[in-house]
Amino acid sequence: MVTAELAVALPALVLVILAAVSGVAVVWTQLRCADAAAAAARLAARGESASTVIPMVSSNLPGATVRLTVAGQNVTAAVHVTVHPLAILPGIGITAQVIDPLEPSEPSRW
Repeated sequence: MVTAELAVALPALVLVILAAVSGVAVVWTQLRCADAAAAAARLAARGESASTVIPMVSSNLPGATVRLTVAGQNVTAAVHVTVHPLAILPGIGITAQVIDPLEPSEPSRW
């Protein structure tokens, strides 16, 4: 009797575990994407060129696309990556955007 109950419950348990692991993978990628966007915005605000910032983000987050824009006194970094938590499910797009103020070109003196 226990064997039949286990045979019915085990696939459901495996499915719940796979869903939990996939959820953790998506959240982990969201955190990495937000960190990459923050680092890209910080570097661009300090005056680094896009040719320096974009490869740095791409090396830390493979498959990511980076968009840097400057508007007024702010720089915006948007990072997008697609995550495939399970091979049988379609990918989930994750985007993080950070806006930092541009730093002065010359350091201020106290």
